Amino acid sequence: MKGEQLNYDDIRHLKHDTKIWVEEKYHKSNLYKIRNHCFGITIILNDTDDMWITRRIEDKELQIQLKQNLLKIYEWISYDDYIKNKLQSLKSLIDLSISINDKPRFLELTEEYNNLIKENHINI
Repeated sequence: MKGEQLNYDDIRHLKHDTKIWVEEKYHKSNLYKIRNHCFGITIILNDTDDMWITRRIEDKELQIQLKQNLLKIYEWISYDDYIKNKLQSLKSLIDLSISINDKPRFLELTEEYNNLIKENHINI
């Protein structure tokens, strides 16, 4: 799943082989791995086990494309991490609704939390 959209500085600090979701204005979106270099990045698409598609983007080009929204790069998170983050977020919102005594919101959030647990077969 695609997560938070990354800015230039975030992209430059990613570790090698980090999975990213890349959306481009004129190309199909896809999941890539990234390799950072001194003067740019390389994004790698593994179409098949024996064929790799790579594309090198120089720093200046990367900055321009990000600024003009021609290229958007998102952190990639697994579905399990997404569910875990969603549950944590809901739990925080439930605690907040209790502290401000907002019963309708508490009931709504609790129902959403319980449904998410049930749908994903999570044992707590």
